[in-house]
Amino acid sequence: MQSRLHFTMARKTRCNYYNNGSKSHSIKLLISSRNLEFFTSGYRNLIQILPAAIVAPMYFSGKIDFGVINQFVSAFNYILGDFSLIVYQFQALTVFFVVIGRLGGFDDLLTSIVTKTNTNEVIVREFFNMNNFDDIRSTLLLSIQHLTLLTPSNATLIRGLSLEIFKKDHLLISGSSGSGKTSLLIGVATLSIFLSGTIRLYERKMRDIFFLPHKSYMVLGILGQQFLYPCWSNESDSDISKPTNMILSSAPSPTSSDHVDKHRKIMPGRG
Repeated sequence: MQSRLHFTMARKTRCNYYNNGSKSHSIKLLISSRNLEFFTSGYRNLIQILPAAIVAPMYFSGKIDFGVINQFVSAFNYILGDFSLIVYQFQALTVFFVVIGRLGGFDDLLTSIVTKTNTNEVIVREFFNMNNFDDIRSTLLLSIQHLTLLTPSNATLIRGLSLEIFKKDHLLISGSSGSGKTSLLIGVATLSIFLSGTIRLYERKMRDIFFLPHKSYMVLGILGQQFLYPCWSNESDSDISKPTNMILSSAPSPTSSDHVDKHRKIMPGRG
């Protein structure tokens, strides 16, 4: 009970710390945006007043005509407008430099991770044709030998895992959050570089193996195509459309406008 209470209090403290940090960052961002807007607006108004203030004494002393003031202001704004590009686009340039900085930091992080990774630990993925084995071996679908899975920080999640999965076998992977359940599936799909061992896949068609992530990818199309992805074919499309055509052909034809509206509501998109 005390350990659970301590964990709850620590979690609340961590959440409060993150919330306070987020609020402080938002306040600083608002203050910086306000100051930038004040500077941009003041600069824009200043360059409108400055040329008139320079030539106004010359006009009142009778040295120049009133039209010269307009010419001077227009020329001043035309030339200064090109030099003011950085001021007007300061926010866009700031976003650009921030993105460049993040990409540079990400590239440095990847470089350091690859440098720290042990090059002797490799993953071997092999495919075998089931027709080349006897009846007992032909039921084998997946074989994993001495699989070791690491995190990017070199923390060990799984070490020396060996298992075999046959046809009609059901495997349930359970554990707490962060224990490596999803990382194991990513490792089996060889989508991670932080693992070593041997993975053998006994399957007739390699294209039948498909890795589905946490957030499933939904392709554009009908519901049937979602289940058939990525194995689309013309035969499957025709098979999907056959029951629909049978339903449409067996439906009675309406005889009034009310029945037509009702028919369209039942089967939308076929009118």
